[in-house]
Amino acid sequence: MARRGASRNETVRQLLAEHVEEQERKDPEDRITHISTVLRCRSPPR
Repeated sequence: MARRGASRNETVRQLLAEHVEEQERKDPEDRITHISTVLRCRSPPR
């Protein structure tokens, strides 16, 4: 947030947009598909 000079929500929107653009440039076999990979969130407990 501090590096980008934006709010938390705006920073997440920017990072997500950048990630999607990057993934679209990659070969489908090399794409990361799960958002938790981008946000580094742990899976919820079962």
